Amino acid sequence: LLAGRAVDVPSVDDLAYQKGRFRTQLFNEDRSKMEKFIPSKTGDLEGMANEFQEFMETLSDEREEKIQQYEKRLNEERRNKQAVQQKYAFGLSKISPGAALSLAMANVAGTSIELKQHFIHETDAYQEFYRQFMKEKTGVSLGSGMVLMKIKAGGDTEVKKPINPHEIPVMQYKGLPLAVALKSAVIDAGLLILYIFLFFAGAYVGFIRYDVR
Repeated sequence: LLAGRAVDVPSVDDLAYQKGRFRTQLFNEDRSKMEKFIPSKTGDLEGMANEFQEFMETLSDEREEKIQQYEKRLNEERRNKQAVQQKYAFGLSKISPGAALSLAMANVAGTSIELKQHFIHETDAYQEFYRQFMKEKTGVSLGSGMVLMKIKAGGDTEVKKPINPHEIPVMQYKGLPLAVALKSAVIDAGLLILYIFLFFAGAYVGFIRYDVR
């Protein structure tokens, strides 16, 4: 409760609202640019179509890049705040030897909160790799919201070959390195050792001061 009040972490719904509003803003800006588009190759249907497609692809790539950067920044800011909040929470909880022991065992077993952050980084890397793969195969950026078709002479539409499901890259998850887990566990283990000495010293002082009478 103290950590939650100390650091204000925006909710997932707040982030979704900001992302949606930013996307709408970019779409409106691009719509205005599309309304002002004037092809240079007038009279040539194929040339005009190719020119418009290049224009649309440029808008789509620029918009997708802005969206990716904006959403990445929002997610990173939330994760940073959440990490600080968790740091405060776990730091306060370590006043209890039982909590310190639980955190140390979780680090050794590889089930600590570090696993969540590591998994998020792994999925982010795979998402970027998958996005590039789909763009190379389809020619369209994921999330662009527009489907572009190339028109050949005679009005025929170029049909892309379907994607072979076996070509889709599989996420290769790499587990949390043991060195990272042990590094975090050493701090908690050191804190436990400190508690042992403190409690032993307290018991010893209490024993020698005890009056058997």
